[in-house]
Amino acid sequence: MKIAILTLPLHTNYGGILQCYALQTVLEREGHDVKVLAKPLYSKLYYLIWALAIIKRIFKRVFLGKNISILYAQHQLERKIIRKNTDRFIKTYLHSYPTNAWNKSLSKKFDAIVVGSDQVWRPAYVNPEEYCLSFLKDAEIKRISYAASFGMDNVDEFTKEQLKNCAGLLKKFDNISVRESTGVDICRDNFGVEAIQLIDPTLLLDSKDYISLIDEKDIQEPIGNMLVYILDKTEEKIELVNKITKERGLVPYWLDSADEIDRSR
Repeated sequence: MKIAILTLPLHTNYGGILQCYALQTVLEREGHDVKVLAKPLYSKLYYLIWALAIIKRIFKRVFLGKNISILYAQHQLERKIIRKNTDRFIKTYLHSYPTNAWNKSLSKKFDAIVVGSDQVWRPAYVNPEEYCLSFLKDAEIKRISYAASFGMDNVDEFTKEQLKNCAGLLKKFDNISVRESTGVDICRDNFGVEAIQLIDPTLLLDSKDYISLIDEKDIQEPIGNMLVYILDKTEEKIELVNKITKERGLVPYWLDSADEIDRSR
C-alpha cells in the first residue's frame, strides 16, 4: 500500500522525529511505500513579519543600546542551532512528501493515511479537525490512527464545535488506536468511537535499530553520562533528576536548547 503519515511538524521536535522515523520504518518493513506529509515551515506572510521584526531589533540596538542579534530573535537562534542536526536527520532518514496544502486530492496519491503518534489531537498544538482528516471530506481512503495522543486526560481544550466535528470525523476512521489509556476513555465518552491502546512507535524498534543510526565519527562527546530530556521542566522534576544522579553517581546531561547553545560556544 501507499501510506502517508500525518504527524506534528517535526523541525526541532526530538521525540516527534524519532516516533515518526520508527513508524515509517515499521510500515516499510511490512512492505509498504511510506511518505511523511510535510507543509512549508513558513507562509509568505512570515517573511514580511520577519522584516518588520528586524527593523524593530535594529531600533533597539541602535537607539536603546540593547545587545541583541539583528537577524534573529533569541528563540530563533536557539532553534537555528538545534536544527543543524534535526534537519540533517529529517532529510536523510524521513521520506517527506512536500505539499502546500492537505486536501482531498491526497486520496488519489495514497491508499491510506495514518495519523500519529504524538499529541496530534491536542487543540493547543494543532487544529484537531484537520488532524482528524477533515480535508479528505468524503474521499475513499483508509483512515487510521496509530498511538495518537490528546496530550491530556480530558477535552477541556476543545470547543463545543470542535468536539462535534471531531466526533463525526473520527467515525469515518477504519481503525483508531491511542497512546494513553485515558485516550480510550476520551474516544468513547466524548466522540462515541471505540479505540484501543497501543505503545508509542519508538518502542516498536529494537535498540540495535537506533544504534545503527549512530555514526561515531560525527558524535560529540557529551558532558555527562545520564541523558535527561524533559518536555516541561519543573523544580520537582529537576530535584528528582538530581536525586537519581546523586544516588547512582552519575552526571546529568540536559538535552534542551540552552544546553545546545552552551555547547556551541
